[in-house]
Amino acid sequence: MTLLRSPQNRLWLHFAFWGAWVALWGNLFGRELPVLQAAAQAFSLTATYAVFVYINLRISIPRLLWTGKYIWYALSLLVLLPVGGLAVWQLLLFMGPSEAIQDQKPVITAISATANVVFMIFLTTSLKLALHSLEQQQANRQLENQQLQTELNFLKSQVNPHFLFNTLNNLYSLALNKSDRAPEVVLKLSAILRYMLYECNERMVHLNKEIEYLRNYIELEELRQDGSNLIELQVQGNADRKMIAPLLFTPLLENAIKHGLNRTTANAWVRMHLHVNAMDLSFTIVNSKAPQSSFHPTPLPNPVLIAENAARRSVRTGGIGLLNVKRRLDLIYPNRHAFAVSETADTYTVTLKLTLAE
Repeated sequence: MTLLRSPQNRLWLHFAFWGAWVALWGNLFGRELPVLQAAAQAFSLTATYAVFVYINLRISIPRLLWTGKYIWYALSLLVLLPVGGLAVWQLLLFMGPSEAIQDQKPVITAISATANVVFMIFLTTSLKLALHSLEQQQANRQLENQQLQTELNFLKSQVNPHFLFNTLNNLYSLALNKSDRAPEVVLKLSAILRYMLYECNERMVHLNKEIEYLRNYIELEELRQDGSNLIELQVQGNADRKMIAPLLFTPLLENAIKHGLNRTTANAWVRMHLHVNAMDLSFTIVNSKAPQSSFHPTPLPNPVLIAENAARRSVRTGGIGLLNVKRRLDLIYPNRHAFAVSETADTYTVTLKLTLAE
């Protein structure tokens, strides 16, 4: 359909269409007439059809049919069809190309000529409306894709400033305390900024890159936590050559840190489990909620069981970060994701499942 938008390509398409009709009529006339005479008459007959076809295509349809003037368009056809049939009939009688036409009664010839005009106008109108419908569908898809991409870029931009704000706060705290870890934070931040500025512009990124980015984020946060709390990431499966939408996990981790680590004095924890297989990805993040007198971490819950339990429970979500992730999932992975949130008195769990390939 993109090729048909070019005026030059449309012109060649019209030439091909009418050339086929000239060849058809020329073959019929050539059975009784010399080649040159048959070609001249075939061209004349095709040109007559073309006049009435283009009156319909260039005037009646754009000015009447597409503007909603359906009654006027029907009236234009009631005039155009018999006039076109009369013109073709008179041309056939003038040319007298075959004995069959000369032997027919004038009424039969006129009806046959009008039927041919009806067929030509019906055929060309159907083709024009079909092409117009396909073009409209393609234009609507392009507009929808542009709108989706604009929204995705906006949602992605909501992630980056939030993360930068947190990281710069971390660096500021270390600088105030004159910590020897400040240079390390600068290096980690440099790697993260490189990823965000140069690699996250694509719709999809390598999963390995996203995991590396997440580990850098965790190391920066651990520096700020100064060992008082635990942030843990477990990765199972082969992430090579897998693609994923960028920055899906970061808002979930930010939410866990905000509501899990930052609201407790010590011995809080955040555990993440990422499992990858040939077609699917499962990501679970669990954080502690209430202050604990002693730190006795329990084994990481099975992500499959968490997902099943979360699906059975009433789901409650909150915060811009989670809403951001859910909206991006709806846009990028429609009908190919599951997002669940559950909580107990002591923990808050978010589970994300993606189908990476169909």
